[in-house]
Amino acid sequence: MKTQRNIIYITIICSVISALLYAFCVFDWNPSKCSGGYNWNTYISNLILGVWGSSIISFIVGVVSYNECRRKDMEAFIFSQSDLFVHCMRFKKENSIEWFDEYAKLYRDLSNNWSNIWFLFDPVRQRLFLKEYIDYYGDFIELTQDKYNLLRQTDSVESQKKILDEINEIVIEKKSSMKGICCTTTETNRLTHDMEIVTKNIDEIYRNKNPFHKYRMGKTLLNATNFKVLDKKYENYLNEIKKQMDEFNSTEVSFKMPKEDADYLVECKYLSGYVWGESNFTSKVSCNFIVDHYFDMKARYERDFEHKKPDRRFFCKKKTR
Repeated sequence: MKTQRNIIYITIICSVISALLYAFCVFDWNPSKCSGGYNWNTYISNLILGVWGSSIISFIVGVVSYNECRRKDMEAFIFSQSDLFVHCMRFKKENSIEWFDEYAKLYRDLSNNWSNIWFLFDPVRQRLFLKEYIDYYGDFIELTQDKYNLLRQTDSVESQKKILDEINEIVIEKKSSMKGICCTTTETNRLTHDMEIVTKNIDEIYRNKNPFHKYRMGKTLLNATNFKVLDKKYENYLNEIKKQMDEFNSTEVSFKMPKEDADYLVECKYLSGYVWGESNFTSKVSCNFIVDHYFDMKARYERDFEHKKPDRRFFCKKKTR
């Protein structure tokens, strides 16, 4: 779709330039028939007219090709979205390493299909809405990948159950309600619950029903329980650690910080461990997978927090006499 979109942009630019040059030859450059410039004027005018006509034909072909690619790429996105959604419905019964591996594969398919989508005109950034949908499911991988990796290495049944319970707390939301003396607890899967409107919006984008309507995801798996927003000092640590991770392609990097700061990052589950150095400082740290995505996740967390703030315009001030 991106190629067809760029072809349309190029043909539009060529058409405009050709039209301006042709107008110049016809209306502004008027050599007499006896001069040598008259033949050049006629030759250039006809040449530009041919380029202009070719651009218009290319534009029509590009639009037809773009519409077909848009349909196919959006259908591929919707099919992969449906496959991932159905897989998420089986989380409660089938949560395991195998389930996560299949989840990661389906998520990668969804992300790849999104990368093929490039709208010709996107004034309200509907493509960004589709990206927010992908990020919602991507956050689950960032929050749990280290836990599933630990699960692969654990043989103890009790330890495995504890890890799976921690993962369940991220996905399964429990709500209790009282009816008389009876307390009822309901469990909802956050990967699938209340996604009807989001699915409808994706379908509207596919059918191009409201090209000027700005859709909002307004949902996130991140909360104060499973994601810790750090102070500036610790964010500076993570920023420097992330640079070394990218440079050396490793989650174990040489880094010096006070031991108490390293303990805090271990407690927040950004570090899995560290090696002592001199003067109560670390010499090497082992990072969890989430470190590489911390700043993107923080931006999504704060964006969702802003969306959930109540609009004070709808609150009436108490009148005083």
